[in-house]
Amino acid sequence: MDLRRPLRDSPELTERELVKYNGFAVAFADGLGRRGVEADTGILAAQAGLAVFRTAYRRWLDEADHQDIAALVRAALAGLRALVTAVSAS
Repeated sequence: MDLRRPLRDSPELTERELVKYNGFAVAFADGLGRRGVEADTGILAAQAGLAVFRTAYRRWLDEADHQDIAALVRAALAGLRALVTAVSAS
């Protein structure tokens, strides 16, 4: 069963999801700003964190056994970290 199909098939639901994630990014960035993080860095961190979560969540939805999503988040973050490290080294 494709749990993402209703979202893919509905532009309205897709838009709602994007608005929701944008709201999360703004809230996360604001929270980082209150902790002294520079605004652009906070936005970057918030968006990167949401990209990691969304990747893990998509993988979780695609799995039949729905393993621990925290493990999928760690794997997505490790993939991003490896990519950034490789690009930085070149």
